[in-house]
Order: sequence, then structure tokens, then C-alpha cells
Amino acid sequence: ISRFVGKIVTASSRPTTKPAKTTSSPSFKYRPSAMPSQRPSFRPSRKPTTAPSANPSMRPTCIPTTAVPTTNIPTKKPSRSPSFKTSSTPSKSALPTKSAPATSLMKTSPPTPTRIPTKAPTLAPFADIKYLNRSLLTTQPLVLYNIYYGDFQSTVPLRKTRQLMDYFSTYLGKTDWYKTLYSYYQIVNGVRTYISQPAVFGRSTTYLPTARAIEVTDTQLQQSIIDSINLNRIPYDPNALYTVMFRGDFKTSGWLTNWCGYHAYFNLAPGQPVAYAVIGDPSTSPDQSLQSNCEGWNPPTANGNLGADSMISVYAHEVAEALTGTYSAWQMDNGDENGDACSWNFGPIPVQSNMKIGNLSALVQQLWKPGFGCTMSVNVPTMAPTFWSKHNWAGPPTFSPAILPTVSPSFPADVSYHGGPVMTGQVTLYNIYVGDFSSASGQGTKSLVNFFAANIGTSPWYNVLTNYYQLNGNKKTFVSDFAHFNSSYSLFPTASAMNITDDDLKQAIDDAMAASQIPIDENGVYTLIMRGDFSLLYKGFRWASDFCSYHSAFYTPDQRLIKYVVVGDPSTSRPPAINCIPISDGPTVNGNLGGDSIVTEYAKNLADTVTGFSGAWYSDYTQFGSGFSCAGEYGNRNVNWNMKLGGKAFLIQQVWQPSIGCVSVAVPATTAPSIAATRAPTIPSNLDIAYHGGLVMTGPIKLYNIYLGDFDSTAALRNETALIDYFTSHIGGSDWFNVLTAYYQMGANNVKTYVSNSAQLVMSIVVPLAAGVTSMAEADIQSKLKVLISSGKLPVDANGVYNIIFRGELSVNSPGLGAWGPDWCSIHGTTTISTSSGTQVVLKYTLSGDPSR
Repeated sequence: ISRFVGKIVTASSRPTTKPAKTTSSPSFKYRPSAMPSQRPSFRPSRKPTTAPSANPSMRPTCIPTTAVPTTNIPTKKPSRSPSFKTSSTPSKSALPTKSAPATSLMKTSPPTPTRIPTKAPTLAPFADIKYLNRSLLTTQPLVLYNIYYGDFQSTVPLRKTRQLMDYFSTYLGKTDWYKTLYSYYQIVNGVRTYISQPAVFGRSTTYLPTARAIEVTDTQLQQSIIDSINLNRIPYDPNALYTVMFRGDFKTSGWLTNWCGYHAYFNLAPGQPVAYAVIGDPSTSPDQSLQSNCEGWNPPTANGNLGADSMISVYAHEVAEALTGTYSAWQMDNGDENGDACSWNFGPIPVQSNMKIGNLSALVQQLWKPGFGCTMSVNVPTMAPTFWSKHNWAGPPTFSPAILPTVSPSFPADVSYHGGPVMTGQVTLYNIYVGDFSSASGQGTKSLVNFFAANIGTSPWYNVLTNYYQLNGNKKTFVSDFAHFNSSYSLFPTASAMNITDDDLKQAIDDAMAASQIPIDENGVYTLIMRGDFSLLYKGFRWASDFCSYHSAFYTPDQRLIKYVVVGDPSTSRPPAINCIPISDGPTVNGNLGGDSIVTEYAKNLADTVTGFSGAWYSDYTQFGSGFSCAGEYGNRNVNWNMKLGGKAFLIQQVWQPSIGCVSVAVPATTAPSIAATRAPTIPSNLDIAYHGGLVMTGPIKLYNIYLGDFDSTAALRNETALIDYFTSHIGGSDWFNVLTAYYQMGANNVKTYVSNSAQLVMSIVVPLAAGVTSMAEADIQSKLKVLISSGKLPVDANGVYNIIFRGELSVNSPGLGAWGPDWCSIHGTTTISTSSGTQVVLKYTLSGDPSR
């Protein structure tokens, strides 16, 4: 297969010369600058060679040389497609309600140079799509209605066209391609609502079913919708998209020369907006020189029907844009919408199709996924390389504190557990520098990245990862709150400008481990920092042009799983890899472009590796994990940094906290929806439990049950202790106990250390009392506890809790609290014991009585 500009043809059909052009419609399929031996530009020039006429708000999206007449076209508010846009600037007035005074028109262009899937645009201001605080068309299931304008029934191919388009409409919403739209949302009154339901097909109808070769205007196309609704052929639905498909021999302004399709809206009546799309059938165009401008593939096509096989890609493009861009909710800085950005970009294509829609094959353009790029599927592997997203630095973080209380714990983009292990226990970090870093700038990069690695594992940022766990049965084991930096190592230490693959890197790590040059650690994360002038190929993707970093894993010959990350140094790429530089509006914080750029990719991949190396945690809707879900999100930053580690400032992207969103510091559970639901949402802050300094019990907690008195003489007593011991042995792995992990102590540099997520029963003993003992003070029980420890019957344990249970007939008094029974049911306290070495250990204990006795 040979790839050309936007049009894919078989090698046998490849032309030897460029097709002749007409003055009104130049060919866009074959350009010498985009032959297979050359890499097409990411974002080609798309402005027309002549200025558009008369209508400054019109945004045609097809052939550049033909001006767009405005006769019979009302005032438009379009969005641009990725090629051949006019120089006009669209209206961007917000639409809080779905009522509009005029028509909005957005059009699909004919082919442009095909971009590699997931590739980042080279022009940083246009790098990613942004939310513009406007409404989506709907967050309900989008209903698709098709209107066939003209003769689509007189021949078998025409009837087949209609049948196929209705079939595609029925199943398009069920595809992974459509689920890419689940990454888009709207915010209304502080509440973020995602697209989360598939589109459904309503039905289709015909309009002027015998018409051929007539002239129609956009107003008449709108009228076909109005008449179809008024005649009850299709219903009015504000959550619907009405697509008018007309014959290619119709004469309508700009068709085949300026556009292949467009979407727009008008008001059926006040407060009744109608979103619609218009698509032509190129197979019925009498002008074969223009017909190919809106075809996706040279015949034979996927289903042997040139009309439907050509229209489906434009149809899908307009469906996606109508849903997210009818009211200009999502656009790039240059006005492109999510379909425009990937126009005629089909990605890797097997023969004439690239996806399944129902049981049929189809060739459908890719769709822009926020923070990722052009893709055919929402199911982007969590280990796939990603490009750097240049975001609007002045904008809010993904989930600002003002939005947090309104976020439902089940919001679609949330990162959730899907089974499998995470990295529990202490994680060790290993930095491996790939290539020559011997220069002064290289040594500076190494020093800065090593400093970062030595401090990130004890930071509040890393502590967010302690919200992630693995399940063994019903027991949760959480990610540890600590990662330790081991050291740095080198591979190919004198190399530069080297061609290398991911397999080469894995083999080099494995060889170094086999030679004992690098430690083997299954609970380690090996981060490979590579010179930017290396040409690294990963699964068909190229460093700097296609991705900035990735993480993965492999098994050693003795079946030990090695987790690794690969990050390139953009400062040594030639030219500098601007897509992998996190800040473009000034110097980096430490004055080291390489190190300051590397650390944010390092952090993103570290988070994903610790929590998702096995695919345990990811979003069902974005398929991204804890790190990639927040790509390009920094929260509040101070010029060029947003956090300090060990006294140095860094710009580090945020990390995803489950049920919360992107954060730099863990949000306490008291603001989480699951906790908020158990208390009044307006609880005054002075009534909440707050931290006042001091220590909590961190690390695994050990529980000791001490039964004071006769708990052994009868079966009932023995059953009682057995039940309490059973409870104690399971409480530490419960969801109830996990609530305690929201509590923390503050250490140096404001580092929070949280309560451990586990407690286990270590020992249970019965301690008889001397005959005639009927009462004890709390101090007597403290003394009894110390005797048990001093005599070796119990261990001394600073991280233990000694649960002392006494029979109900024993009278126990506590100073200031009174007597057990009348005044209290249980209490907890501390006492101090001196060990044989003279160390003072604080013992924590609880007292509770058996009321049945």
C-alpha cells in the first residue's frame, strides 16, 4: 500500500504523473511533497490562495482556490476543518442555552496529508483541543436521523447506498471509535458531565425522492428537515442530529470544490434548536474530475458501494463534531474541531477499511482524543507512547477545588480498579542514562534528574499514589508511601545520534543485569533517560516526532518482571523536540532545559508504572492510568514551577486521585463524595476533625487482645474470645479500617505520612486475676500490661495496640472519666515503658468491658 496525501491507493493504481488541475478545483490527492519517501508535515498550510468573498463568518473546509459565495446562505457560525480554511475568525459567543439567533456552519474538507496516528502537531499553539466553557449538543444518547434528498431509490446501487448508510448509523455509536467522544465533557454550574452513552439511530426518510440535478441552497436543505418534522416523518428531538444526504449531481455552493460535508444548526422555533449535517454522495456526481475529492478510497471500496463507502467517513466526522462543536464547546486554538484535526487521516489501513461497524467494514477517519491525538479507538493502551500536550497555562486545572465537591464518584473519566497487582512495599528507583551525557550540560541534566528521583518518593505528590491498591480476595493492599532512589547507571555511555529500538533497550538492560552491572529488582522502576539525538523506534512510533515517553515491562530469562520507563532529552534533539518541552513561555525553573523537561515525563510514567504496570488501574473511558490521565495538567503554578522537592523547584504534572481527579497533593477523604454523603454538605469547618500536630500510627499496625479475668472456664467464654479474635483478625483489611488512611501526620518539608492501610492480630492471651479482685483502677491495668511485657508474655511494640477486655463484674475506674458502665463503655490511652536498653516506648491500649457479665 502506498500512502499519499489523504488518499490511499494500491500500488498498482498509483499514478506516474500528477493529475492535471483545473483552475477551479486543483487535485489534492497527489503532491510531490507528500510522496511515501517523505514524511508529510503534521499541520500543512491550509489557507486559501484567494480570500473568501462576502461572508466573513463562513468557514469552508475543502478546496482552497474557490471563494465561497454567500447567496442564499444565512449568517454562519462555523468551525474550521484542518485544511483550506478561510482567513476569517468565527464568532465565539457562549451559548448557555441551546437557542441561537442564526445558523452555524461547519464543513469537512477533502483530503490533506495523512498524519501518523497519535502524532503531536508541530505548532505548539494548536497542539491540543480545549474546552471553551460552552455546552455540548447533548450528554444524553445522540439520536441520528437521516434524510435522503433526491433520488436514492431508482437503481440497485442507490438503494444499497441508503441501506448501508442506515446500517452504519445504527452501529456507529457502538464502536470504540465513537467511545473516543467519552473523553469530552461540559461544565454547567460547576458540574462536569461527560458524554457517556452511545448514539442511537432513530430512522430515515426521503425528501423529493425523484429529484435529480437540481440546484439547492443551505436554506432549502434546512427546509427538508423542517418539512420532514412537520409531516411527522421524523420527530423533533433537541438531542438529535439530522443528517441530510443529497445526490452528487445536485448543484449547491462549494460542494466538491470547497467542502465534502458540514454541520450547522438553526432554530425550528424559539428555544427549539435543530442540529444538522449535510453530506453529498460523490458517486452520483457527473464531474469525475471533482468526484474523487470527497472519496475515501479508489474503487473497489470496502462494501462495493462508492457512495456509502465515501460518505461514511464524512458522516462520522460530522457526527463527532456536531456532538462536541455545535455550540463551539471544544476547539483547538486555530478553530479546528475534533474531526477537523484528523481530516482524511485514516491511520494504518488494512486494505480498503480500518474498522468494523456492526458486521461490516468501513473506512473512517480518525478522531482527536483530548491529550492524545488522532486515534481510531478509545482503547489506547496505557503503555502506548504519548505526545506532549501544550495546554493553556492560564486555564484552570482539570479538576479545580471549586468543582471537587460536585463530582460524582462514578464520573466517566475516573481511574478505577480492574484487577491485578500494583507495586506495594518500598519502590526503588533506578536511573539509567542512555548515550553520552559527559558534557557539562549533560552532567547538569543527570544531577538534576537524580536529585528529583531522590526526593519525589517522599513527596506529597507521590503520596497521592497511596490511594491505589490491589485486591487479594477481599483484602486491599495499598501502594506504599515511599519510593527510594538507588543510584544511576549508564548504557552506551559514549554514543550519540544512535539508531535504536525498544527491543535494543530491553536487551541492553537484560545484559547489564546479567553482568551484575545493574541490580535486578522486581519492585524497582528503571527509568531510561536517553539522549535526544537518538532515533528510537517503539512499536512503529518514533521518539520526538510521535512520543515523548512511555512505560512498559519485560521478563528476564529467569522470569523476573522488570518495569521500565523511557524518556528522551528534548534539549539534545536536533532540532529541539519542542513537543516534549513542558513550558514554552520562558526559561525553565532550574535553567536546565533537558532536566526540567525530563522530570515531568519521569513523574507521569512513574505514577502509571507503580499503579498500572499490570493494567490494574485505568479509566474505562480514556484508557489512561494515574499519570497519563493528567498529561499537561499542572494545577496552580508559580511562573515556571508548581512544587518544591528537597529545596529545589520543579514543574511536575498532576497525578490522578481516584474519585477526585488531577491533584498535586492528596485530597483528604473528608471531601470525597463517599464521605460527604454521610454528613451535611454545609458542615461548618470548625466542627470537622482537623489535624493539630503530633503523630498518628503509620506503618503496619499490630493488634494484641488481652482478656483480663476468667475467659476460659466455659465454652461460652471461649466462644466469646474466639469471636472477638476473629473480628480483630479481619478488621484491618476492611473498608471501614481503610477510612483511617485519610488521616496523616506532618513531617519535615510539610510531607504528609498517612495511617497505614493494614492492621493484623498478632497475639491473644488470657490473663487470670487473683481471687477476690473485684475492682481495678486504670493505673492498675497499665501496671499489669507492663508486667506482661517485662515478663516476656507480650512483646513491646511501639506500633501495636493492646486491646484489654475485662469481665463485666470487674469494677474499673478511670481518673476524670469515672466508672465503667455508668460513665463509659470503652476508652483508649497510652503509657510509657522503659526497655532493657533504656529506650522509652509509648504503649497504646484500649479498655472495654463485657456487658453480658
